[in-house]
Amino acid sequence: MANVSHDSLLRAFEKRWDFLSVRTLIKNGLKDAGLKEQKDYTEDDVGKILAALNRMGERGVEVVSTALFGSDAPPAAPAEAPKPAEEKKEEKKEEKKEEKKEDKKEEKKEDKKKDDKKEEKEEKEEKKGKK
Repeated sequence: MANVSHDSLLRAFEKRWDFLSVRTLIKNGLKDAGLKEQKDYTEDDVGKILAALNRMGERGVEVVSTALFGSDAPPAAPAEAPKPAEEKKEEKKEEKKEEKKEDKKEEKKEDKKKDDKKEEKEEKEEKKGKK
């Protein structure tokens, strides 16, 4: 398995995109793939970067793959189908419900603490009154 230098990766991307776009794409691809900028990348790392860009909806990553690996280019993983808007809405609703539940739990804890302190204070005052 051959390693690909960062400079080679930049040059391959520049066959398709301009100077600034290349740097942004690589930065975003690395981040989404869970990688950090390195001097050299494995073919697997490059595949992860290209797959991440595919998932982001970026077109033209096959140009990079061909420029780096020729006709024996490892295929970039296919882009995952975007989630339908309905699924996204449902996920957001679920997240909001969870947040509300957490908020209510916190409020109950705070109310209980206040009640406990109030009871302690009343007990102390009651003891003082008996003396």
